[in-house]
Amino acid sequence: MPTLPLEISARADEWNSDDTIAFRNFLETTKTGKKLLPKLLESTPALLPGGETNALAVRSGEVRGIQIIAKALLELAFPSPELPKQTNPYPSLDDESQWEDEKHKPQ
Repeated sequence: MPTLPLEISARADEWNSDDTIAFRNFLETTKTGKKLLPKLLESTPALLPGGETNALAVRSGEVRGIQIIAKALLELAFPSPELPKQTNPYPSLDDESQWEDEKHKPQ
């Protein structure tokens, strides 16, 4: 198999909706895309095959790492909808100047 150069030039902040659509289409419609996540998850180590505490801790970290990568890939193709920012109708409890009793306090 010939070695192809892998060019990684995009910064993370350059990911846009076109990239999301293209990556989603890759995952959903191509044979390779459909195999990508199952193949990644196939390499997840068995969490509790036995062993000492340190070995279990290491495997736990490996499992968690693969889960984080799989979630990140899915988030790129299927981003969570952005929820509108909620404004708090109540003044901050820490800012006493915003409370009515402070405004009417005798000087």
